This record gives sequence, structure tokens and C-alpha cells, in this order.
Amino acid sequence: MQAVREVFDSLPSVLDRHPEYQQARVLERIAEPERMMMFRVPWEDDSNNVQVNRGYRVQFSSVLGPYKGGLRFHP
Repeated sequence: MQAVREVFDSLPSVLDRHPEYQQARVLERIAEPERMMMFRVPWEDDSNNVQVNRGYRVQFSSVLGPYKGGLRFHP
């Protein structure tokens, strides 16, 4: 959360120096993902019970080329 606050606090000075960023709606474009995929991950625990968790893949911008990165798993 600290990193988010630091970036957020630095935005006014950046936007003051570069008003073209506001015209291009840069903040709106980087705040919302371009693509988001959600999927189920079924697995069997040590007691032979089937558990189902969700996995997510969020991709924000392909402007510099193909997406990179891995999957995030959150039980």
C-alpha cells in the first residue's frame, strides 16, 4: 500500500509538468486493465477433499509488445 501512496502523491507534479498526459487520459488508461481472465483451479487436499480456488490473470497494456508475466493464485 505504501508504493501506491507514493505513486499517487507524485502524480500532481508529473501532471503539472506534462499537461498532455491529462489530454491523452493516461491515468484512466493505466488504471483499468486491458484484459482480465478469471479461472477455477480444482485440487485435492491431503484429506482427499476437492477444493476449488480462483486464479486471475490481469493484463494492463500491450502497447510495448506482447504481455509478460505469470499467473497469480489466491486461495
